[in-house]
Amino acid sequence: MQVLRQGAQGTCKEARVPARRPGYLQEDQGTCKEARVPARSPGYLQGGQGTCKEARVPARSPGYLQGGQGTCKKTRVPARRPGYLQGAQGTCKEPRVPARRPGYLQGGQGTCKKTRVPARRPGYLQGAQGTCKEARVPARSPGYLQGGQGTCKKTRVPARRPGYLQGAQGTCKEPRVPARRPGYLQWSFGADGSGHFW
Repeated sequence: MQVLRQGAQGTCKEARVPARRPGYLQEDQGTCKEARVPARSPGYLQGGQGTCKEARVPARSPGYLQGGQGTCKKTRVPARRPGYLQGAQGTCKEPRVPARRPGYLQGGQGTCKKTRVPARRPGYLQGAQGTCKEARVPARSPGYLQGGQGTCKKTRVPARRPGYLQGAQGTCKEPRVPARRPGYLQWSFGADGSGHFW
């Protein structure tokens, strides 16, 4: 069937394509031209005048970012993958160590770094940011003095050893003669500085 357009003064001319054919665009004066892709096909973008163009990747595919006009682009790593950091626009990047791994410190943006020694290990001191360092001697070992921050140092003689005098801070020193040895006198000092045997 021939489709004609109405021209001036009752004349008519043939249209190139019948008006409003499916998959075609309507132009002025009843003409139409073929769209490259039928409008609004799945995985396509809607363009001007009912046209559409193919997106590089169908919009909102798993592991893809939603871009402008329904487009999307692939991320380096699918968003929110276990052990990964959430970045801008749904992207993620791999941290050096998965976040909050046992014996690791929590860093910025969910990252973590390995401590020299796992935090709060027995016989270790608690340092800054959950780190710990080895004490010279495990804290409160027998015969040791309790120092700052749970450290301890060895006394010259274990505290309260039999036959020894009790010194400052739990230390003890050896008297010239063990106290109350048979056949010996015990020397005591008075408040005025004087002394006597008993």
